[in-house]
Amino acid sequence: MELDDVTGTAAFLTNPTVMKAVRKMKDADGHVMPLAELFHNGRVETSTQVTAALGANKDKSALIYGQWGELYLGYWSAVDILINPYHPDVASNGGALLHAFLDADIAARHPKAFAYAEI
Repeated sequence: MELDDVTGTAAFLTNPTVMKAVRKMKDADGHVMPLAELFHNGRVETSTQVTAALGANKDKSALIYGQWGELYLGYWSAVDILINPYHPDVASNGGALLHAFLDADIAARHPKAFAYAEI
């Protein structure tokens, strides 16, 4: 990213599968390697929303490194809340089922600010 003139505070994003494997990594002497060393003292966030089904056999996980300030989130409207008092799961109990909808999109202002690997 430095070659692409991307500066700022970057961080890693991955899923629990990768973090479980990383915590088991050992150096040549058999000592567990600290996360700070593996991720070069960078911030690491974990989310189950990051896929763990990549590759031909669906056995790879995603590891994303990026300057997250270069990612834009756009909301196209407010949250729409719809009520359904007739849903069979709640109607007989005098309740109501709520649905909430939000139209949103994301875009990278500078796509070279992100790198991706299958682990």
